[in-house]
Amino acid sequence: MDATPCADRSRPVWLRQRAALRSAFLTSYLPALCILAVMTLAATRAEVPISDLTRDPLALIDEPWYEGGLSSLGCLAWAAAATICLFSAGLIHARGGAREDRLFLLCSGLLTLWLCLDDLYMFHERVLPGHLHISEKVTYSAYMVAAVLYLIRFRPAILRADFTLIILAFACFAVSLVSDATDYPVYGHYLVEDGFKFLGVVGWLTFLARASYQTLDRQQRSPSLVHQ
Repeated sequence: MDATPCADRSRPVWLRQRAALRSAFLTSYLPALCILAVMTLAATRAEVPISDLTRDPLALIDEPWYEGGLSSLGCLAWAAAATICLFSAGLIHARGGAREDRLFLLCSGLLTLWLCLDDLYMFHERVLPGHLHISEKVTYSAYMVAAVLYLIRFRPAILRADFTLIILAFACFAVSLVSDATDYPVYGHYLVEDGFKFLGVVGWLTFLARASYQTLDRQQRSPSLVHQ
């Protein structure tokens, strides 16, 4: 049994708090301060008000609070899935768990984090076409290739999990993409496109949350998986 936690509790409270503050500053506050510095520099270079980069978008455009409500919920689901995977991967690493499980959850978390940022800041719709001249078709093609490589590389881990959930999620994403490609101005078009996208994100979150739990539970029950 690891004696480190007991040894840590034997230290004076102020020493433990100082160590916690130092760790929090390096891992949390320092990156946050860097982001604020970059935002300030970007606003200065672009000659735009700093409030354009710091305030809530709805406050800037003076729209009702419910505008983009489903999209915001989708971003929260993306973020939740990424957080669960990255936290679980870190926990497996700290416990000396199986490398393949750690790699599966780490890559799942990083992929989900990118998709969250894409959805939040509209990379494939605004940033990449407008600033890097990369069309949406190229971006979607790259995403499809990444999805195929992900499925091939982590096929064993996916099959050990509740893989029907990821099939259902991909099916919902496919319906959303087809709806987006047709773009017929009919009643309910955006409900189908955005609704099935939201269902896909929820399915993705559910799959990864259950996969993370099952992986941690399996390693907890099987000590032989540790240090593989």
